Amino acid sequence: MPSFDSQTTEVRMPLRFMFKTIVKVEIGPESIPFWVHKEIICSQSPFFHVAFNGSFKEAIDQAIKLPEDSPEVFEYFMQWLYTGSLAHEAVDSDKPAFHILIRLYILADKLSIPQLKIDLVSKFIDTAEQKNCVPNADDTHIVYEELRESSPMRLLVLDLFMYKKTEKLIETDEDSWHERFLRDLIVKLKKEKTKDQDTDKVKVLPPWKLDRCRYHEHYDGQTCKQEVNTENDSMSITSSPLDPIPDRIPPSDMPGMKTKAHKVLGI
Repeated sequence: MPSFDSQTTEVRMPLRFMFKTIVKVEIGPESIPFWVHKEIICSQSPFFHVAFNGSFKEAIDQAIKLPEDSPEVFEYFMQWLYTGSLAHEAVDSDKPAFHILIRLYILADKLSIPQLKIDLVSKFIDTAEQKNCVPNADDTHIVYEELRESSPMRLLVLDLFMYKKTEKLIETDEDSWHERFLRDLIVKLKKEKTKDQDTDKVKVLPPWKLDRCRYHEHYDGQTCKQEVNTENDSMSITSSPLDPIPDRIPPSDMPGMKTKAHKVLGI
């Protein structure tokens, strides 16, 4: 019988039930096959829950095709799904490839995987802090052309450029920055300057050190699993890649979920 967590009102599936059924996910125009445990992938993604359950063709065949997605990005997702790790050689290098994290965030958004997006936000912030760097000009084109306009990832990228020393990078980078990004950054800088004039100009901490939840998206009724250390302004996120979708919310009834699933499944 599933165990009940009174703190989160979530039903947690015992591990012995998580490895029963294998489904196939074919990725990219060449239909690269990925074999994954149905119970695990459905516990994280309402998109796959809709696809592999019910009367859809995908549920009958226990297979789905996603020709527009990247096999490399999906393999990164599989790593997180089974290990909870977002370690990546290109991301963890001295010059982090932020575009890899952004691409995975886009996939997580498409497949409605909020916990992966939360973990990616933490990875993004920690990488920027530890390596003292920000995304490059090409990354801003991905953020502004492929992410939905309301995505919190846009806010995070703007905040990083706002509070880190990025003047020289923007001035000297030979690649072109996305025009909308530059416009949004200028507006944000002007607003912050106005705030400074209206205050005593006390030192203001970067927003990600105060509340990372501003970059998160949660299901209705879920509370953010974060702990704030007020002594050193640090924050940690406690999560598990196997924490399931809240049992009390039917996946097909989640805001925007039916639209996304039906669009990709062609129904």
